[in-house]
Amino acid sequence: MISNHDLRDFEVAAPYIKTNLEQLNLVATEEVVRKLYDFVNLLFKWNKAYNLTAVRDFNQMFPSHIWDSLVVSPFLEGRSCLDIGTGAGPPGIPLAILNPDIRFVLLDSNGKKTRFVQQAKTELGMENVEVVHSRIENYQPGFEFDCLISRAVDTISGLIKPASHLFHPKNVFLFLKSREVSEELELLSDEYGKKLVQLNVPDLEAERFLIQVRYN
Repeated sequence: MISNHDLRDFEVAAPYIKTNLEQLNLVATEEVVRKLYDFVNLLFKWNKAYNLTAVRDFNQMFPSHIWDSLVVSPFLEGRSCLDIGTGAGPPGIPLAILNPDIRFVLLDSNGKKTRFVQQAKTELGMENVEVVHSRIENYQPGFEFDCLISRAVDTISGLIKPASHLFHPKNVFLFLKSREVSEELELLSDEYGKKLVQLNVPDLEAERFLIQVRYN
């Protein structure tokens, strides 16, 4: 439960962060706890001037941007992950903080948002993160990702097409959705295997779903 106290105080926020990580069955170091807090603090400050996210309340940024991202961590595969449409950084930044051994590329076509994400990468000292300002259809990384992820997509099929050059039979595409999408999955080609998982995000009343898509 979100504390009634102001989580802008790190001494108040740290126990709250640790408790929710435990609720998600995630083990984190003190460094991870500090970086998650520092990311929210940075996002809160930048958001006042640059309108990076609709979430304005500091306390609410934890369920909306941290727990909503980290709940997907157990489903990551391999050693490289592309966050497509990263926006202000979630889910890529929180996942990269928790998984320092995984290489994350955070891609977005909005220059204002990639500038913020680059600043967050620098201030948090995240050597496992690369920030790319590009449209997905124009992005040519020169290597194959183990995992693709997106929570900023209207439809699954609408993103698979422009990202088709990055999606191959050996990786997995993870979609984070805020609504049940059975009908949307039925419209996907039979060449894909689909799995729908309902997620339980601490302190978040809205429903969340994960869709895993693979080539059959």
